[in-house]
Amino acid sequence: MTSTPVRHHETVKFAIKDFTEFCFYSKLRQRQRETFRLFKSKSLKTFVIAGLVQFSCALELFAQSGANGDVPGIRVEIEKEKHALHSPIGVKIRASQFPAGSSIAIFLSPLMPKGNAFPDGVWSPGCAGPLTASSINAVGKNVLEYRWDGRTTWHAPTDLPRRCTKVLAGKYRIIVHIYGEQDVPLVGRFRPPEPLARSDSETFEIVGMLDVTRVEQDLNNHIVSHVWETLELPNSSSLLHEVLVEKGELIEVGNGVYCMNKKIAFLYQGQIRACTSVPVVTPLGLRIPFGNYNKVRPYKTVSENVEHIWKNLFSARTAVAAPLLDELGLSFANEDQDRDHCQSQVGQIWCRGQVVYEQGKVTLLISVRDWKYLSDKDVWLYSFLSTGLRDAKLLFKDEAFACVEGTGKVLRIRSAAWGTTLHRKLGEAFRDDLFECG
Repeated sequence: MTSTPVRHHETVKFAIKDFTEFCFYSKLRQRQRETFRLFKSKSLKTFVIAGLVQFSCALELFAQSGANGDVPGIRVEIEKEKHALHSPIGVKIRASQFPAGSSIAIFLSPLMPKGNAFPDGVWSPGCAGPLTASSINAVGKNVLEYRWDGRTTWHAPTDLPRRCTKVLAGKYRIIVHIYGEQDVPLVGRFRPPEPLARSDSETFEIVGMLDVTRVEQDLNNHIVSHVWETLELPNSSSLLHEVLVEKGELIEVGNGVYCMNKKIAFLYQGQIRACTSVPVVTPLGLRIPFGNYNKVRPYKTVSENVEHIWKNLFSARTAVAAPLLDELGLSFANEDQDRDHCQSQVGQIWCRGQVVYEQGKVTLLISVRDWKYLSDKDVWLYSFLSTGLRDAKLLFKDEAFACVEGTGKVLRIRSAAWGTTLHRKLGEAFRDDLFECG
């Protein structure tokens, strides 16, 4: 294709939509905030949130008015139309003349449907963006031949340039910018100058087995979010994490639609099924819609274990709280239900695992740190973090370990100040299922 000079009051805009890219333009910082607000729902707040931060910072390059000096005519050529996945690809850039002191930037751009735009469009989860960390200096040449390895682009997920090595099968273009200066950083916090010209290659295809790992992760995460929201369980359980993080069976049902069947026998009788609501494998490659694109089929029957989790949790937490409330001069009537929530870690959905008791300037917070079920003994183990405050100053920080039998009877409670030798020993016994209930 022939080059397109950048003219006054004319904007040439293209975007490389990729979760792995990290934005370095102020407009994209605003988009990050807008994206977070758009998806700030309970069902997605957990496992989608990590992906959202990367998505909202997708690399978006702008070429606007302000051409400097002569604009060279340039042409981008790809050696052939189809290439095996991760095989080298030759790129040839021809120009009638590269201006003195200029440089060249080469970008990989996934082909998108016409009219594709946020928030209703799609994005490619594979690598995209600049093929080099900085522009290639043009030294008295009118032809530049670049041999791309077919697998590496550059991005800046932490504001520092890093290689991205997950180029996916699909259809692409190469986009070239000519800059009026040399050694231009293309990733990180730097904003490249306005290009003198831009040229796009013809479409080419990278052929190979399609990596649908992203779809698998999203379907599994959607099932997990559905479980957390529906059952409202404290998600600090190592037991649930092990069960839920393990992915279900991914099935291609046809026409680019995928489903996942996941058995969670501990919580449900039967299995949960989640499917993409639209085709994600398209003639262009793997193209994923912005936002939530999955739907969950209702499960059959909730296991009786769910009732036991809550009943025994309440019994254990009540037994742990009672002496602490007496010590602080509080009572169960001082529970501040407006502040009951979950102290969730990064990557966990919001849950209801914390209670707050408060009167005047005295506060007691008790949150679930972990819980598990020992089927061979028919006992439930819980650990709680208890924090006492007066005038916002810390009075104590303890961890209590409770053992409750299947009937709901509290068998034993052991507490220790946080960070002490006893606390460490009790924690190890809890984790290793060696906590004594007798």
